[in-house]
Amino acid sequence: MSFKSIRLYTSGVVTALALIAVACGGDNPPPTTPSEGTTTLAAPVPSSPLNSQQMDSLRPTLTVTNAVATGNVGTVTYRFEVSELNTFPANSRTLVQDGVAQGTSTTSWTPGTNLIPNFPYFWRARATNGTTTSEYSRQETFKTQNVGFRDGANIYDPMTNGQTVGTQVGGSLVVGKGWIASSLGDAIIYDIPTTTAARFEFDALGVDPDEPGPYDIGHKFYCMGNGNAWDFFGFRDGDFKASLDKKTGRFFPEESGVIEHIFRLGLDDNRTKTGPNDWDDQKVYHISLEWGNGRVVNKIDDMVIADETYSGQYAPSNHRVSLGCQPRNETLRGVYFSNVRITPR
Repeated sequence: MSFKSIRLYTSGVVTALALIAVACGGDNPPPTTPSEGTTTLAAPVPSSPLNSQQMDSLRPTLTVTNAVATGNVGTVTYRFEVSELNTFPANSRTLVQDGVAQGTSTTSWTPGTNLIPNFPYFWRARATNGTTTSEYSRQETFKTQNVGFRDGANIYDPMTNGQTVGTQVGGSLVVGKGWIASSLGDAIIYDIPTTTAARFEFDALGVDPDEPGPYDIGHKFYCMGNGNAWDFFGFRDGDFKASLDKKTGRFFPEESGVIEHIFRLGLDDNRTKTGPNDWDDQKVYHISLEWGNGRVVNKIDDMVIADETYSGQYAPSNHRVSLGCQPRNETLRGVYFSNVRITPR
């Protein structure tokens, strides 16, 4: 047998073995090379912002490292999505921008409208040349700037930044903590368009089991009613009235720490007491009042203070919402209020 014939025989054996390995699903099949003209686009990589970073803007710039391409991909553009939910629903809770031109090594996009302040958002991006589209980048997160705003009855007021979008009547704004009343007539007032259905909520830190006098009143977290009759008798006797009182117990020890919910619409006067409550002045309590469609619900954290029905529409002509209660001179003192939201329903 000649040298040439042996070489051909050996080559045939190697080829046959390789084919057998591929057919049997071997661990290391030979690599494939894209055919001439094939193009690919890898998913872009998020660059900024990352890991729930707190931003200093309501329109943060989102940046990705460009998608890695093979072949002649031509002109590449990007789709950016930013959403309140990690499912990126196709509705008003997701903002989408297509056609963002690719930058040199990174590509960026800035939303054209303000996002919700101090709110956690999800974002992602993908690349396309019109025929080939990459997978989405991994999801990333950020939190918008912690700043107050008001748009009609829609209000957010953190107050931990030392500012308020309400009208301040006395008390002090403390950076990092919020607003604190020092006298019974102090208040933060929000005048809003008449709003028949909404949610009013805020945080409270420093609520003592009891409060040093006077002991013959209910110290109020908040009150709500008609700002055109914002005096003692106007508020007390008005057709539209709401408040949340913390009772003190010098004269009525059984009332110490008791909470009283009041919500009045005309002759329909809802009053509910609960407690006594074991207040912790080191804890932040989240307090909420939701009204509309004939139902009012009042909560402290997950504890339901009141869940009642009423007839008619809660609709004061000059709708005023207030931390504390200036007309009754019964504001709860020594408590830091923060993160006020009024959200129409």
